[in-house]
Amino acid sequence: MKKCKIFCLLILLLTVAALATLVGCAGGNVEIDMSKPSVGLKFEANPDGTYYVSGIGACTDEIIVIPEKTASGKPITGIGDSAFAHNANIKAVGIPSSIRTIGDDAFYGCLELKRVQMTQGLRSIGKQSFAFCKQLDKINLPDSLKEIGDVAFGFCESLQNIYIPEGLEVLGDYTFNGCDKLKGEKYGSAYYIGNEGNKYLILLRAENENVESCQVNYTTKFIHSRAFSNCENLKSITFPEGLLEIGSDSFVNCFSLTSVNIPQNVTRIGEYAFYYCNHLDNVTFSETLGWLLYDASEGNFAARVHQEDLLDGYSAVQCLTEMYYEYEWARGRE
Repeated sequence: MKKCKIFCLLILLLTVAALATLVGCAGGNVEIDMSKPSVGLKFEANPDGTYYVSGIGACTDEIIVIPEKTASGKPITGIGDSAFAHNANIKAVGIPSSIRTIGDDAFYGCLELKRVQMTQGLRSIGKQSFAFCKQLDKINLPDSLKEIGDVAFGFCESLQNIYIPEGLEVLGDYTFNGCDKLKGEKYGSAYYIGNEGNKYLILLRAENENVESCQVNYTTKFIHSRAFSNCENLKSITFPEGLLEIGSDSFVNCFSLTSVNIPQNVTRIGEYAFYYCNHLDNVTFSETLGWLLYDASEGNFAARVHQEDLLDGYSAVQCLTEMYYEYEWARGRE
């Protein structure tokens, strides 16, 4: 009798385990076998003789594994613009080390995409590449990545965890806009995302709209777009010396903000960053040389900011909030 009970219990446990496995698969815990590349994908040639994935072609796989080479042995180095956009069949994607770039809108609106496996070698992710991938809940970006485009992960409403490499150099505007479940690490009066070595690489958003001051973590390099927008009570913000970028609309409608110091290492200030900061009366630029204005709608250089206009705190305010507020400010982009 005792042996019979034990046997029945074992059967029950095995059944529960099997059901759990099925549930896990249904929930998107898909295994990606990088040794089995997808067949039937569409490719086009780059000017240098390499190839990129331009579309789904005849492939019907739910788990897409990008090959490293074409059938003729030519290296595949990119995923083209809109290559898999609006594909309702894809559940997972494996990206090999040969891929250097992921184009604009590459996986835009892939509503069933839950897992993306990237490997070292990838350097840039284009605009809106994974926007509206509503099932994507976590992703680790490789340490080789240098640039993330505008709205790259916008409106990934299930996204909760992400690894951002320390070597990131360019963060596009509104990269994580609409990712409301992405909370990250709280420090002071803001939330941050980053990596195991630096959890505060990107200041994602203010704790709430009632914050009155913020001492940005000393390891932070990027202020995300709209991070403090509509924080009407924000009176002071202190940036670290290592800060590189201040995103668009970061401090729009911060009516109580009176003074800002732009550190020397900042190379980009997004459009409308300090728009409607009505009580801002002093802006200090630690580096006043080399500021250029770009028209984002045209993608062209528009004008140069004169150094003398940034030497005076009040004049700098006029430039930043009234004269040139609708431009992207940048240095080192001749």
